Amino acid sequence: MKIPILISIVAASLIANGALFQEPEEPKISVNLISKAIAPNAMVKANVTIEFGYEMHAYANPPMHNHELPVKIDSNLPASKFRVTYPKGVEIDFLGEKTLAYEGKVEIPITFQASTKPGLNSIFVKVFYQQCNKTACFPPRTVVVQVAYKVLKPKAKARI
Repeated sequence: MKIPILISIVAASLIANGALFQEPEEPKISVNLISKAIAPNAMVKANVTIEFGYEMHAYANPPMHNHELPVKIDSNLPASKFRVTYPKGVEIDFLGEKTLAYEGKVEIPITFQASTKPGLNSIFVKVFYQQCNKTACFPPRTVVVQVAYKVLKPKAKARI
């Protein structure tokens, strides 16, 4: 009887200290502009890069199953001014079920409409994800990345 009680006490202590269900390391998330010289109101191309840790994955978008929470990219811009092109995920087996996931380093192309205001501007890109390992999924997270970009002054029209 003393051994099961001792095991229960040790397990409770480990759970309380987070040793058994420790949250994984957060993925590295960045947004890199592809467009360089940005005119007022131009469409700007960029990549959202997510780097998941060893043996970690997130569900691809669109998900293969309704119960999955896929990676979702959004911004503070109206939907008409912001577009995301999700890459196809890799097929994996997760808990006995085939699914599509993003693993390792994934680049997700985005396009957004630049401001009409010349000079330094920025948008906020929101990255929603739920990381999973081989045996469990962790609580979903949202990371917000501020992306600064410079809009060029419009060229003066020639007078005739």
